[in-house]
Amino acid sequence: MINESYPKIYLYRRLVQAKLFIDTHYADNIDLSNIADEAYFSKFHFIRKFKHIYRKIPHQYLIFVRIDNQNQYP
Repeated sequence: MINESYPKIYLYRRLVQAKLFIDTHYADNIDLSNIADEAYFSKFHFIRKFKHIYRKIPHQYLIFVRIDNQNQYP
């Protein structure tokens, strides 16, 4: 039972790590390659997994974070 859930937990932790990378580096010049590398995924696999968990592709989430943070500081 533990062995079956380990890979899913590990993948989820990597996706959370990538999301936190976006949340902290949104103002930098980051792209999909930077974010996918941070989570140790290929770009295409990362896009599929990120969208499955967060319901947005990584680029959409990055734009959302940038706009949200821009609106906080007029």
